[in-house]
Formats: sequence, C-alpha cells, structure tokens
Amino acid sequence: MKKDNERQEKFCADCEFSVPAPLSRDGDTFICRKKGMVSWDYRCHRFKYDILKRDPKHLPDLPQVERIDLDN
Repeated sequence: MKKDNERQEKFCADCEFSVPAPLSRDGDTFICRKKGMVSWDYRCHRFKYDILKRDPKHLPDLPQVERIDLDN
C-alpha cells in the first residue's frame, strides 16, 4: 500500500478516459471522453488511473563482475 507522500498525481495523461490528441504538435494536449480537449496536467473528479499508461523508472546499470574459473 502506498503512503500519503507516494500517491500518484491525478493528471489527465495517466487517466483511463484520455488519449493523446493526434494533431497536437507538442504532445501536451489530450482528448478526454468526459471533458473533451484538455491539457496533460488537467485534473477532474472522474479520474481513473490506467496502469498501462505509466512510465516506469529505468533500472540502474548492473556493475561489471570478474569471471572466475572454478575448474582449477
């Protein structure tokens, strides 16, 4: 369970009801099924989080390890 300080921000870009506007040059405009054309950071009370729109954090690179020959 998430703590209060780790809550997901409720932006239109992560909502189930929104899709990016196809003719938007900057990629900041979305089409919402409930509200129409909105900005990516628009917020409304009908927000429903869509896990598939999440941008996951990248994992750090693994450190290089030496290869050891165990046959000796």
